[in-house]
Amino acid sequence: MTNLIKIMTGFLLLALPLSAQASTLYSKVTVSAPSGEGKVYVSKENTTPADSDYKDGSAELTQNSTHNQNVKQAYHTYYLYAKPNEEKQFSHWEKGGISVSTSNPYEAKLLVSGTSASEPTSFEYVAKFIDAALVKAASTHPMGTTVTITPVSNKTGDEITVTASINRIADGYQCLNMMIEFEGWRDQNGVFVSTDPTYTFTATESTTLTAVFKTKDSIKTAGYYRLRNFVNRVLSVEGGFKYTVTGSNDYLTGLLRYAYPYGNIDSNFHNTKYESDDYPGVEVESLPSTVIYIKGTNLNPEASTGEDVLSDVVAYGQGTDTKSMTGKTFSIQPAAGSAPGYHILYGGLTAGMKMGLFQVTGDINGDGINSQNSIVPYIGKSTSSDTWSWWAIQPIDEEHFDEFWFGAKADEEMAFDNGYWTSMYTAFPYECRDGVEAYYAKETTEQNGVHYVQLVKIEDGIVPPATPVILKCQGLSSRENRLMPLDPDGEYQSIEGNLFKGEYQLYTDKDLNGRKDFDPAAMRVFGVNANGELGFYKMSANDDGSQRELLPNKIYLDMSLLSESAASAPIRASFGDKSGIETVIDSKDDNQPSDGKMYDLNGRSVSDPTPGSIFIMDGKKYIAH
Repeated sequence: MTNLIKIMTGFLLLALPLSAQASTLYSKVTVSAPSGEGKVYVSKENTTPADSDYKDGSAELTQNSTHNQNVKQAYHTYYLYAKPNEEKQFSHWEKGGISVSTSNPYEAKLLVSGTSASEPTSFEYVAKFIDAALVKAASTHPMGTTVTITPVSNKTGDEITVTASINRIADGYQCLNMMIEFEGWRDQNGVFVSTDPTYTFTATESTTLTAVFKTKDSIKTAGYYRLRNFVNRVLSVEGGFKYTVTGSNDYLTGLLRYAYPYGNIDSNFHNTKYESDDYPGVEVESLPSTVIYIKGTNLNPEASTGEDVLSDVVAYGQGTDTKSMTGKTFSIQPAAGSAPGYHILYGGLTAGMKMGLFQVTGDINGDGINSQNSIVPYIGKSTSSDTWSWWAIQPIDEEHFDEFWFGAKADEEMAFDNGYWTSMYTAFPYECRDGVEAYYAKETTEQNGVHYVQLVKIEDGIVPPATPVILKCQGLSSRENRLMPLDPDGEYQSIEGNLFKGEYQLYTDKDLNGRKDFDPAAMRVFGVNANGELGFYKMSANDDGSQRELLPNKIYLDMSLLSESAASAPIRASFGDKSGIETVIDSKDDNQPSDGKMYDLNGRSVSDPTPGSIFIMDGKKYIAH
């Protein structure tokens, strides 16, 4: 096993040192119901109220939270419950006369700014009821879905339409409830009557139709995953150094970073939808650093909150593993019931992992810019009810590969031979899909002062672990060029004599050291020159003259394996084995062994082949330059 990643945390806001001038924010929620129609209850926890908890008329609740003095607003969460009287059924919640939710219970995440206990930020909700109907609608996941029925008050012979949807949007992020999907409508006898989210039928008898949702997570004893938290940060392994756990709430800055695909300037990676010159976009699905292999024991998919779904867990990624880094294992447990499909990475006080708000006022990234409120992973206490501890553990496997994939992102400028080219270096093995082809560097030849690296196709499309290759892709996005990670414990045919090398990680220690600079004497990187020729070139220097850093998970040509003359000569890519090309020649060379007749691959006569094109001469294939 060569890949690893450790997952552990504590809680963020509670872990922050409070100054003497810390601020406290206050809120109050009042819920009520029309007299004689039902009762109400409000709680800070997502729990099941006893009948005695419900109140006639109204109920209210207050809460407060303490923050850094710079925090002026925060979210308080309340859970609102309604219980209809006989002959009534719950309809919806209203706030200021406007319907806000048909969920019961209803999770209200409220933005609070009140700084006085006597004048808290106040909210009022009213539960609305209607006459009981012949047909009712319900949901297996009421906190994360919306179910509607039309008409709500119905009788025998009415045409009824029930609709089920998932509440995926929260504060503009595609995050909460992303791990559930609709399965079908089930009647009160347990029989599925439709798999269509919108189902229309004629009412004939009293029944309750339940919208059944299932979770998309598929935790196995061992498998590949991508870890995404509830505000859409994706865990990325960028270092493999040993981390010493000295106590709770040890931040993993530089060890585990996050990929945040919605354009926050604090993040390291940005979705292409929100890219700019200053913050270029990155597809997290194209990053090998976000592919995590998790392995454990005692699989229990039916585990409840507080129980282990998987025990003795070690996570692997980018050539490192959590056990090596921390000396500890952790377990995977379900998150609270209000987060279906989410889990926590639990390990007591010092071996769990969460993603939290790290309040800092210094140059922690070494870029000359003071950082504040960076969201980073850290080690410490993770709990099922703490939203910052929740992880969507998204499987990268055959069953879910259309939704949670890993693939290569190609560059439009790297177009050649009816494809787009890029390079890849991963610690884990994978199989090329979607027509992707993988090539390694076998040997070099030299013609007229130009060196050619002969690229050999891996015919079965299976790239062994720790094998740097270049890839021919059919499209530009990772979704078009998927690569299926394979069992890391499997047996794979190693590739001997590969001239390529690569780097997994950006860092070798927690202080962000270990970045590898390009060495013009020893390396060439895969790219395209100004004439559109694929080859291996020097990286241009930074504006201050310093060398640029190598990109992680990309390949470079090891110049120590080439002749001394290659150091100052152009180096091009040759696809000899793929095309049956005999050699690489200059079509204008008077000494070439030919009667002068040249043909393209369609048999048409050519007099001056385009550089980089393939032509036939004397019954053999050549590539022109």
